[in-house]
Amino acid sequence: MSRKPPDDSPSLGGIDPDLSGQEPGLGIEETVLRIFATLRSDPDTAMRVRAAGLLAAQGIEAVPLILAEVGDPSEGIRWAVISSLGAIAPTDEAASAAMLPVLAAALSDERSVVRRAAADSLGAIGAVYPHLVAPVIPALAARLSDRTKPYPFLSHRRVCDATAEALERIATPEALAALEAGRSSS
Repeated sequence: MSRKPPDDSPSLGGIDPDLSGQEPGLGIEETVLRIFATLRSDPDTAMRVRAAGLLAAQGIEAVPLILAEVGDPSEGIRWAVISSLGAIAPTDEAASAAMLPVLAAALSDERSVVRRAAADSLGAIGAVYPHLVAPVIPALAARLSDRTKPYPFLSHRRVCDATAEALERIATPEALAALEAGRSSS
């Protein structure tokens, strides 16, 4: 049973942001479209980030909508979108394959928080479908030298740490060789 947010609390197109996104009386398609409208145009970045997470909770059906926002000018939204793709990817091989070009491109994003999320998402895919990520292992390996912290004043993982973890999760001989080569060169 869903509860409505208090009148003064923010909501995602009338959908309670703390719940699954499904409201009584709304079909799943209408729910997803309302969440997507929030992701696309809400002036509050925090609400947009929540919307990306709610879309990810809807599963592979939401992938095309999430992919539509990968070029958002906000680093927070790009991070949320790339992270959401990583949450969905391991559940479906075809969806994972469709995400690979976007995730590989995100490894070169200007913002380190997005690069780190891309490495995490590729690691999630590679843990389940290592054959899919084989073509992006060189791009991941190139990030082993990226020692940037997304937010230097916080103790977040560096991009190289996320990349090393991704290669360990992929665990193919190629991924492990790239990891070893990266470690020996640093």
